[in-house]
Amino acid sequence: MAIVVSIERRTVSDGETHGATLRIPYSLRDPDLMRRIMEHPGRGTAYSTRSLATAAGVSPSIIGHLLSGRRADANVDHAHRIAEALGVAVLVLFMPSASPKSDVSHENLDTLKEDM
Repeated sequence: MAIVVSIERRTVSDGETHGATLRIPYSLRDPDLMRRIMEHPGRGTAYSTRSLATAAGVSPSIIGHLLSGRRADANVDHAHRIAEALGVAVLVLFMPSASPKSDVSHENLDTLKEDM
């Protein structure tokens, strides 16, 4: 089950769409653990970077960057897809961030609160 926190407001009267979303990134616990699970997945044969990306429906560069340490986190959807492809619970590989990232400015958030 994915947990996604979002706040959205849509306005169509002026012909524009307005909205804002809070995103909770999931941090990879350990690239070596991910690599070991790729070698011995819960489902089927071992995965290469490319085959895991295909199975999870993500870009091979996301998998490569997670394994190399150039990227420390993934969005909630990618984290769940990768874990599911490997046949493990998402919390085995990833941990949710303590606080969400936001593309909501203070001005937009005040406007959103007023409309609720």
